[in-house]
Amino acid sequence: MPLAVFPCPGCGSAAGRGRNSFCADCRKLLPPIAAPHCPGCGGRLDGILQCCSKCVNIGPRPWREAYAGLEFRGYARDLLLRFKYSNVPELAHPFAELLAEYHPEAAQAADGLVPIPLHYLRYWKRSYNQAELLARELGRHWHLPVLPVLRRVRPVLRQAGLTREQRLSNLKGAFRLRRRPDLAGRRLLVIDDVFTTGATLTAAVKLLQSAGAAEIRVLTLARR
Repeated sequence: MPLAVFPCPGCGSAAGRGRNSFCADCRKLLPPIAAPHCPGCGGRLDGILQCCSKCVNIGPRPWREAYAGLEFRGYARDLLLRFKYSNVPELAHPFAELLAEYHPEAAQAADGLVPIPLHYLRYWKRSYNQAELLARELGRHWHLPVLPVLRRVRPVLRQAGLTREQRLSNLKGAFRLRRRPDLAGRRLLVIDDVFTTGATLTAAVKLLQSAGAAEIRVLTLARR
């Protein structure tokens, strides 16, 4: 009986490593961010300091550490935009495989995964939340619960093109907790797709801290 052939979700070739997994050629185009990474954003270090120049300019982050899987450029950027805007939710699985492989240490310091939510109008338009799909795939891989404790209560302007200050202002009051969940003492890993300035994650993490979360880290698919 011939072996089943699964196409690569990236390039569509018949050389996929398994069901809905990137082929070897695509994986070569999706290398991890070189270690050591910046603990503020998960991106690569660009100097002799312990944080990258972008995080040095911004100042202290509210989370303990950040992880990012890929640099937001080239093939990774093309695939991520396809995942986010072109109705290709099946890319969540192979992307989560890469994140789990590149940052297994992120799971060791977490009791649960918290995805960044979409406002319902954007969810209705897109039909899925890419951060939630990533969190659920990672939760299955790491055997960790997904905790959808955040909700986005008002729509915001598209963040692309805004300064960090504009992004922070844009996000004021955008998130609320669902029925005041019991997060006291919990170690959380917040999941999102792209890390740009960190404004969205900052707003979400501060809200989780106000609910008593003991330790929070963030994991994004890519660092812009």
